[in-house]
Amino acid sequence: LIEDGDHITLDASTTAIFIAKAIKQKQRLTVLTNSIEVIIELSDVSDWNIISSGGKLKEGYLALVGTNAIDVFSSYNVEKAIISGKGIDMDKGLTDSSEEFAKPKEIMLRSAQKKIVAVDQSKFDVVAFSKIADFRNIDIVVTDAKPSEDWLDLFEEKGIKCLYPDHE
Repeated sequence: LIEDGDHITLDASTTAIFIAKAIKQKQRLTVLTNSIEVIIELSDVSDWNIISSGGKLKEGYLALVGTNAIDVFSSYNVEKAIISGKGIDMDKGLTDSSEEFAKPKEIMLRSAQKKIVAVDQSKFDVVAFSKIADFRNIDIVVTDAKPSEDWLDLFEEKGIKCLYPDHE
């Protein structure tokens, strides 16, 4: 989904670290992130622009949060935002454990042309504390296994493309 020359955002999540590792062969990317771990992972890639959101370091995490991070994400426009969450629920949408984590992700989605959510199967039918986005703010869901027919029906109804292993 990521092409050479893209401008993308990656959130502060373990999923984003795996994505960063997987895209290192791409060329001329600009990556905007609030994850210190993603910055470290991509620090040896040449010909890329890596932009830190800045912000307040969240105790116990290598994530930058707060109004400074939100302001930076608001000031950029990217082709693709790739984010994760702690839960995705048919009624509540995409959620995370706290507003500190959810708000930057919400802004990342708003600033992107393509809004991509990467969640593993354990996140389906889970509701976390703070809302990130409704389904109208998601274009693509990438997951590690085929979702249930109910989920596939919901994605089709909402116009969301769902990608998973062995999907044609």
